[in-house]
Amino acid sequence: MKYRIETKGYFAKFENEKVLGKTPAEHLRRKLEVEGHEYAENAVNVYYNDMFYLDSYVLAKGPGAAEEALDEIHTGIQFHDAVNAVRMEVNASLVNEGVKLMSIEDSYIDVNVRIGRGPLIYPNTYISGECEIGSGCVLGPDSVIEDCTIGDRCEVIKSVVKGSEMGDDCKIGPFTHVRPDNVIGNRVKIGAYAEVKKSEIKDKTVIPHLAY
Repeated sequence: MKYRIETKGYFAKFENEKVLGKTPAEHLRRKLEVEGHEYAENAVNVYYNDMFYLDSYVLAKGPGAAEEALDEIHTGIQFHDAVNAVRMEVNASLVNEGVKLMSIEDSYIDVNVRIGRGPLIYPNTYISGECEIGSGCVLGPDSVIEDCTIGDRCEVIKSVVKGSEMGDDCKIGPFTHVRPDNVIGNRVKIGAYAEVKKSEIKDKTVIPHLAY
């Protein structure tokens, strides 16, 4: 079956909103591709709101259902509920792949994130953007990780790490701010209340607390 993606009028205001790192259209395209469907300009319409239904409403009921698309998302709270539904689907998939989420309800992980074997993720941890997490990491609680490459067996505790590369066996935090454009080597420790930006930090470096 070939599809093209359209938005219904009442849903247009969410067109550029990102849910777990992707717009509604991008989520729906990924969903259709997983189901083995193709794209074409002159094809069956699938509306943005359909991507929020985890039972694949349109795919299950056939192309005719697209013309009867469910009018369920009209308000902010309905959009909020839809976001949570997608987040829970992502988290459940990660748990089934061996990711140890201490709280499936309080973990916020983008669909783009790639995670290695056996990590432990504590509550209130936000992992977004183009992230790649190695094996055996311990992340959180209360941490933000965005657009980062993190090696194996690293710890990020109560800290913010953005736009940086990190080697293996690193320890970050607590209360550390790793700002963008850092290249951090192996076995590096960046302690409490430290902040780094646009730095190259060599292997085995220790940056103690209250450093800038």
